[in-house]
Amino acid sequence: MRHLPAGLPPALFLTDPKRTPDPLPVAEQLPQGWGIIYRHYGAADRAWQATQLVEIANRRGLDLLIAADPKLAMQVGAAGVHWPFAQLATARKWRTRFKLMTVSAHGGRELRRLDANTFDAALVSAVFPSNS
Repeated sequence: MRHLPAGLPPALFLTDPKRTPDPLPVAEQLPQGWGIIYRHYGAADRAWQATQLVEIANRRGLDLLIAADPKLAMQVGAAGVHWPFAQLATARKWRTRFKLMTVSAHGGRELRRLDANTFDAALVSAVFPSNS
């Protein structure tokens, strides 16, 4: 049986402004040790919602990652950042500032381009259909 690397959540909840416009109730129900990837897509209330999510995460033993926004992650004290594959170069500059960094990848070609020293995990497939 294979085990996940130390410090990596066993499962991640990815927020989505359309499917989970209010991710706080879901975050309150996640099992201890899980992770949350907050995908805010520039929402006007992103700082407030990220602050609420980090409070829940800290209280419940969860790891919060902010999607593609390292400055917001630092502002609220998130555990890390989830990066789109297109931002690999930017992500490398932030590695030492966070406990966790994940990245999206869309197949083997992209996975082979990832640097294991930069990312803790890659998310390869989506649960819901995607146009990307």
